[in-house]
Amino acid sequence: MKIRLSKRLEMIASFVPAGCVLADIGTDHAWIPVRLVLDGTVEKAIAADIRRGPILIAEKHIREAGLADRIEARISDGFQKLLPGEADCVLIAGMGGETITAILKGGEQPRKDGAVLNSTVSLFVLSPNTEWHLVRRYLRENRYRILDEKMTAEDGKFYLVLKAVPPDTLKDKAAADPYEKALRSGFSLETSDLFGPCLLLSADPVLAGYLRKEKKQYEQILDVLENENRANKNAALKSIEREQEIRSYLSKISEAMA
Repeated sequence: MKIRLSKRLEMIASFVPAGCVLADIGTDHAWIPVRLVLDGTVEKAIAADIRRGPILIAEKHIREAGLADRIEARISDGFQKLLPGEADCVLIAGMGGETITAILKGGEQPRKDGAVLNSTVSLFVLSPNTEWHLVRRYLRENRYRILDEKMTAEDGKFYLVLKAVPPDTLKDKAAADPYEKALRSGFSLETSDLFGPCLLLSADPVLAGYLRKEKKQYEQILDVLENENRANKNAALKSIEREQEIRSYLSKISEAMA
């Protein structure tokens, strides 16, 4: 059985290390766990989703692939039904950045037995659909280390995937934090949160395309706002603040493009 994934899902799957036990949180139809177990990358997996409908479809795909003994589907709100030590790699993809950070926070709460699930995970693979900066900022502020990032474009949309290790689990303690490298290269923390320290340092070509698209879009929005505010001397404070926010964002784009 051959599972073909979209360009976005292929990129995400490529970040999962060989030989791990995978927990796919928000698995939807379990295509990534099925593909990775079939091709021998992953030994076994847990496919979790908060909704019963996707889990029923996931179970069907797992049975059709003959992997019922190696992939378990569970209804779970984030990490709720995942036990400490069950998986060493956690994948969270296809959600907004705010939702992903909420799931990470949930995994950091001590359970009744005192165990903290996130501390038993060696690698997180994260692919937020929106609000990328919220995920990066959360990782930075909570001492996770971003190891790598990639972007791809598909059907006119841009997608991100990154991998990170939890606090105090980095094997190579001497390895420089990409945020520190980015700061030394002249990028602010805010710009690194927005566009990714690893992507900025590598001058990622897909990021460059994303920055050009964002620049064009927000310059057009700014032109409209400026014209409206000039025409209306009593422009609402909210409109003026929005104009200032866009100017600030465009300055960060310029910093990244430079």
